[in-house]
Amino acid sequence: MAKKLQIFVSSTYQDLIAERQAAVEAILTAGHIPAGMELFTAGDESQLETIYRWIDESDIFMLILGGRYGSIEKNSGKSYTQLEYEHSLSSGKATFAVVMHDDALAAKVKRDGANVLELENRDKFDAFKSTVLSKMCMFFHDHKDIQIAFHRTLARLLRERNFPGWISGTEIANIESISAEVARLSKENSDLRSRVQTAEKQAGETSRFGGLTFEQLWTTLSSTNVDMPEEVSSDLRRLDLLSLFHYYGSRLSVGVRNSIDAKPVESFLFYRVAANLVHFGLMEVENVSGARHQRIRTTKAGNDFLALLAHKFVDLNKMKVGGELQNSAIDVAAEESAKVQAEFIQNDAPGKPTPMG
Repeated sequence: MAKKLQIFVSSTYQDLIAERQAAVEAILTAGHIPAGMELFTAGDESQLETIYRWIDESDIFMLILGGRYGSIEKNSGKSYTQLEYEHSLSSGKATFAVVMHDDALAAKVKRDGANVLELENRDKFDAFKSTVLSKMCMFFHDHKDIQIAFHRTLARLLRERNFPGWISGTEIANIESISAEVARLSKENSDLRSRVQTAEKQAGETSRFGGLTFEQLWTTLSSTNVDMPEEVSSDLRRLDLLSLFHYYGSRLSVGVRNSIDAKPVESFLFYRVAANLVHFGLMEVENVSGARHQRIRTTKAGNDFLALLAHKFVDLNKMKVGGELQNSAIDVAAEESAKVQAEFIQNDAPGKPTPMG
């Protein structure tokens, strides 16, 4: 797709009409678009704003500097030519200058008179010229030098930069097909983003619960049965690990011990419940300093699981009230937990853990 670059040509006007024309011809010959402010007269602030906008919309800024400083902008005290040049540099625009050689300027004075020289603001002109010569520039003697300088500098800039340029509307593919493709890619991107978020969420859950999601761990614990000793429960002979963890959650969070004086309930929780939950990363063994016994208490993952479990049982109770839950595995787990809770409330004795609400 052929791109045309817009090149802004800046210079003083009356003394460099032929030089500007040579630059414009070189730009057109290269297939690009010349731009400049020849039609504007110096005078008001809106003109400067317009000039800056044209520079911003151009790809390259080209300065032609002869012997004149140019019209002065009253607020800054600088010439419009210098303000244009400084604006281009400050905005990061590709900027270069062609400067009339002293010999060529002397010949021009002989031919056209002293009006091609700066007489009123000589100090400002000399300072500006010194700045220009410290940047990218080439000298010229005649119009052909300007054109050669332009083509050489353009070739260099095209190697160094990727210009946005201008493209003809006839070279752009059908806009409807492009819009359709953009819409399709946007939807595809949205779907992929949703899938990534789901995957990240699942990865976060599995990292918390030893490689299992909450639902997978729920199913595993609810299908793992534990025999209940008579000194712990006179009615229930077997109960799943999920219900026991839910019911004894507050006690297990504090920790259970295997000390000699441990009561039957605590021994049961240590050896039959907590020891099993250690395998899932829900509890961990702690060595008590200065003691001959060990303690097992819930891990951060265990506390997270208990918190999610509490919400699940609250939701189950709401569903049961509405009559929406019928004999699911989760319902059975909830029923069994309720039986354990009722059993221990009925046979509550000193030292027994306080049931979770």
